[in-house]
Amino acid sequence: MSDVYQMEAPPVQAEESRNPFGWIAMGIMIFMMMAMVWASSAAKKPNRLAGYDDDEMMLKRVMSTRSLQKSVGTMLGNSADTNETALLDSLKEPISSLVVEADKNPKAAMLYAEMRTVRKEPVPPEHLVILKNSKYPEDRAFAEIYASEKLTKDQATKLTTGFPKGQFVFTAARVQALEKAGDKDAALRLISTRTAMGLGIITAAAFPFFAISFVIWMGISRRLKDGSLKPLGIPLATLTLPDADRLAVRASQILFTFLLLQLVVGGIVVGFKLPLTDGEAGAIAGLLTIVAVFVLQKLKIAGKGILLSTMGVSTKTLGRDIVIGIMGFIAEFPIAMMLAVFSAVLLRFLPQGTHPATEELLKHHDVRTVLPILIAGSIVAPFWEEIVFRGLLFPGLTRIFGAIGPGMLMSSLVFACAHSQGITLWLPLAFVGAASCTLGQYTRSLVPGMVMHCLHNTTIFIVVLLS
Repeated sequence: MSDVYQMEAPPVQAEESRNPFGWIAMGIMIFMMMAMVWASSAAKKPNRLAGYDDDEMMLKRVMSTRSLQKSVGTMLGNSADTNETALLDSLKEPISSLVVEADKNPKAAMLYAEMRTVRKEPVPPEHLVILKNSKYPEDRAFAEIYASEKLTKDQATKLTTGFPKGQFVFTAARVQALEKAGDKDAALRLISTRTAMGLGIITAAAFPFFAISFVIWMGISRRLKDGSLKPLGIPLATLTLPDADRLAVRASQILFTFLLLQLVVGGIVVGFKLPLTDGEAGAIAGLLTIVAVFVLQKLKIAGKGILLSTMGVSTKTLGRDIVIGIMGFIAEFPIAMMLAVFSAVLLRFLPQGTHPATEELLKHHDVRTVLPILIAGSIVAPFWEEIVFRGLLFPGLTRIFGAIGPGMLMSSLVFACAHSQGITLWLPLAFVGAASCTLGQYTRSLVPGMVMHCLHNTTIFIVVLLS
C-alpha cells in the first residue's frame, strides 16, 4: 500500500496501557440512536401510497409550471402554446410506464389517471377498477372524479372532503374535481405560485450546478493524474493506540453531551411550559453543545489534552479552506443526491427515511420554524459533527486499522448510522462523510469539511422550502 494512504508512524515512547472505554461508550450510543430510529420507523403508520416518487414529481412539475404560467401571464405570443405542448409531452413516457402498473397498484392508477387528464385524454375505465373496488373511501371518491366528465360544486366538495392532506396526488385530484365543477382557477389556489416558482428555480439551477460539478471533477482528475494534487495528511496523524482511545473518549463525551442536552432542554421546555418550538429547543441544545466542545478541550484525558487546533480547526488558512469547502460541496452534492435516489429505489421495501427537521419544514414555513432549523442544521450540527466524526473518530479509527481507507469507511458508516433519517439514506450520508474525510486528508484541516457540510445541509433545507 502506498505511503500516502497509510497512517504516519507514531513516535517511539514508553509503552502505555490501552483503555477501550471510549469505543464501548461510542458503540452503545450509536446503537441506542439506531434503535430509536428503528422504533420511530416501526411506530409510524406505513404509507400505503408510497412509491412512484419520480412520476409524482414529474406531474407536480408540469402542473406547477402551468399554474405559474397562468398566474403571472405570458408575453411569449404564439410560442406559449408550443411551450405547453412540450410540457405536456413530457408526460408521455411516465404514462406509458404507469399503464402497466395501473391495474395492480392504487398509486400508479392515480398518477396514470391524473397525467392523462392533464393531457386532456380520457381515462380508460378499466384502469380505475382498482380504485373503485378499494376499501378506502378516498380511493373510491378519487375514481369517481376521474370517471366523471362534469361535476357540480356540491359533488366536487363532497368527493374531496375526505382526501388526506399533504399528498400531491390528492391535491391534483382536488384541482381536477373543482375544474370539472367549473372552477377554472382551482390550480392557482391549490398549487401555489410559491411552489411553482420554487420548482422552477430548482429545475433551472440544477443544470448549471451539475455542469460546474462536472468541471470540478475533471480538474480533480487531471491534477491527480499529473501528480500535482497530493494529500497533506490528516490532522492528528501521529498517534499511538492509547492516543486513539483518548480520541474515542472525547468523541463519546461530545456525543453524550449533545444527547443529554437535547433531553434536558426538551424536558425544561415541557416541564415549565415554555413557549418554544421543537426547532428552537433543538437549536438551543445544539448551541450549548458547541459551548461544551470548547469547554471539553480544556480537560485532559489520561494526562493529555486534545485541542481543537490539533484536530484541524484553525483560521490560519481560512480563505483557502472556505474555497476548497465550497468546491467540495459542488463536487459531492450531485453524487450524494444520485446515491439517495439509487438507495431509495434499491431499498424501496423499507420505510423511506426523512429527517424530523425536514418533516417540520414541510408542515410549517414561518420564521420561528425555519430559522432555528437552519441554525441547528446548517451551522451548529456541521461544526460539532465534523469534530466528532472527522476530527476525532477518523484519525482514531485510522490508527486502529493502520490505514486511511478503513478509517474513512468506518467513520463514515458511524456518521451515517448516527443520523435519524434511517437505513435508506445511509449510503448518501456515508458518502458525505467520506467526502469530508477526503477534504481533511488533502488539506490537514477540518474547516473545508465544515463548509461543505454546512452548504450541503443548507441546500437540502432550501430545496425542501422551495418545493
